[in-house]
Amino acid sequence: MRQGVWSKGRALKSVNDEPRPAGSTARPAARDRASASAPTADRSPAPPAPLPPGARPGRPRRSPVRRALDWGPRLAVFAVLAVVVGVLIGPRALTGRDGDERTAPTAGPTGAVSPADPASIGRWRAGTGDYTDAGGLLWKPDAGVAVGGTLASTDAVVDGTGNPGLYQSQRVGALAYRLPVAGPGSYLVLFHLAETSGARAGGRVFDVTVDGRTAASGVDVAARVGPLRADWLAVYASTSTDLVEVRLVARAGSPAVAAVSASLVRSGTGPAATVWADEFDGPAGRPPGAAWTAAVGAGGWGNHELQYYTGRTANAALDGAGGLVLRASRESYTGADGVTAPYTSARLTTENSFSFTYGRIEARARIPDGIGLLPAIWAMGVDLPTAGWPEAGELDVVEAPIRAIGSIAGIVHGPDGTPAGYSYGGRRPPPADVASAFHTYAVDWYPDVIVYSVDSQPYAVVARADLAPGERWVFDKPFYLLFSLAVGGDWPGDPPRGQAFPQDMVIDYVRVTR
Repeated sequence: MRQGVWSKGRALKSVNDEPRPAGSTARPAARDRASASAPTADRSPAPPAPLPPGARPGRPRRSPVRRALDWGPRLAVFAVLAVVVGVLIGPRALTGRDGDERTAPTAGPTGAVSPADPASIGRWRAGTGDYTDAGGLLWKPDAGVAVGGTLASTDAVVDGTGNPGLYQSQRVGALAYRLPVAGPGSYLVLFHLAETSGARAGGRVFDVTVDGRTAASGVDVAARVGPLRADWLAVYASTSTDLVEVRLVARAGSPAVAAVSASLVRSGTGPAATVWADEFDGPAGRPPGAAWTAAVGAGGWGNHELQYYTGRTANAALDGAGGLVLRASRESYTGADGVTAPYTSARLTTENSFSFTYGRIEARARIPDGIGLLPAIWAMGVDLPTAGWPEAGELDVVEAPIRAIGSIAGIVHGPDGTPAGYSYGGRRPPPADVASAFHTYAVDWYPDVIVYSVDSQPYAVVARADLAPGERWVFDKPFYLLFSLAVGGDWPGDPPRGQAFPQDMVIDYVRVTR
């Protein structure tokens, strides 16, 4: 099992990785890539719709500075020592073949995964009676699951959450939590924490253990976020019965917990299994496999972007060394619709071939850090054509407008009754060699909770329980995958004349495990 602890926007001292399924370990060091012939122009791209399919109509985009400021209350900004697993490599060049055009596949292998049973999530709040929170979620009293401790309450407002009432009652001094679950399996146990009694940094410190092993060391909410502010702590635990036990070990003062939930990761006692994967093996210059459909067109893509997405191997192709390259080029390009754009690039999707509900999305990639670039690995709700954005939901595994915000980000977008919707998640400094080495970007997505990590170092948690009234959780349905490399626009801003092109995003693999 994996025992790990994650705190929203902060990496704690101990994070242990869940063993990967057989055959899904990190690939060997990438080989040097030979130089490629120059990409060729596409002669007849498929005609785009007036508004490109999958664009985000009506999504307001702000300037990089304004957006960074707007993120402040919701995205935790922090410094973290990343464990670098990428391997420094030489240049990987995109290989194109003269006259080789790619027709966007319209179908591919099926691989949809059914959603987990809603009963696979359990919730308990400090107290002796049922509690319905601001979002309508029902929490059972923790009196039957907590071992020891006394109840304490406050009328003070807890910041950093849309659901402050959840944190105003706490159990202080509990020794353990014994949580009834659906049956044998792996679970993500999420603790909702806040310092509401005035303890200062160092005054309330505790460890968390699972099966006798330390999952979290030195948990100190006051030191991490200060008083009267919501904090989160996520731990993986497995069981061969219908009970999960997590123990709290006090170092200073007494642990205080407002609420706890347990989300099913997978049933049974076996290791994680690969649901779907693409390793991008194949000869150089070959288009990506049938699972991937190329979005084609200009139109700004809801962000006033400058590129024309094409279906050419000049913009998306295998590199012959186990990677997929998305290339953004500075070139005047006129599509079949007569629209001319100053840049070309690629946007690929599994919308027509693969979607899934819940699991771990993991991509090993080398991400460009040029000015005016927005590389992204993300997922969209399958009902986007009918529901629209943001009602369909968006789950960004990583967005990396590095020069605009100085960070990489993991964000979810959902509906709140406004055109812009809500945005929750976190950001962290990019790895120092983000543009020259491969790093693993991942999101663990399970009922009620989404966790972001880079190189197995978690940095953000998004919990359903912390949505404000009017904000709807739309992450219990199938989503499909996307890769994109956008150029310019409201966010991250346009590239300067001196910015070198082409710029490549190279993806070693993408895997969905459960």
